[in-house]
Amino acid sequence: KQEASPSKGAPGPEASPDKAKDGKGTTMSKEAKANGRIGLKDWIQVAKASDAMGLGVMVLLASTAAPICQYAVNFMLSRWTDSMLDDDGRISGEGAFSDPVPSILYVGSGALFGLALLVRGGLCVVYFLRCSQRLHESMLSATLRQTMGWFDTTPVGRVLNRFGNDVMFMDIMLPMLFQMWSLSLGRVVIIIVFAGVTAPPALVL
Repeated sequence: KQEASPSKGAPGPEASPDKAKDGKGTTMSKEAKANGRIGLKDWIQVAKASDAMGLGVMVLLASTAAPICQYAVNFMLSRWTDSMLDDDGRISGEGAFSDPVPSILYVGSGALFGLALLVRGGLCVVYFLRCSQRLHESMLSATLRQTMGWFDTTPVGRVLNRFGNDVMFMDIMLPMLFQMWSLSLGRVVIIIVFAGVTAPPALVL
């Protein structure tokens, strides 16, 4: 008796390991999605992708200067209001602009704070745009080097989502999160530092 041999065009058990493995007759792999918050490792990976250490240092310096300028605005405003009080803590009869120095310092600190925000925003745009461009180029290069089997088993929509939604998140959301995070962290650090200098018991409480 002659044994029936599979035809050359029909895939045998060894030619389709995915089918033999899951038994469902599909070769499409499941997409793994990671859920969670953006951590320090993610920011480090973004910084490595930018390949611009000098620009990253400038972004950190600008992010540090912004909350310091914000505290300077509040400090100059308190000095301006204190200048309108007498020695007993009551409102003096003099006007708010009788001594122009506190008002000038307040307006100057406000302008400096606005300039710091402008510089920080511009640097963040350039920095994260560079990161996004480098990551997009590496992702495109890795995709083009894949085999035809990978393109056959990977849906086109999945690839487009990686190049669309993920890159859009990199372009829009990460800079916004970084600016809000840096400003909030700077406020907390400045409060702790000045509280430790002016009133050390406040740190214990």
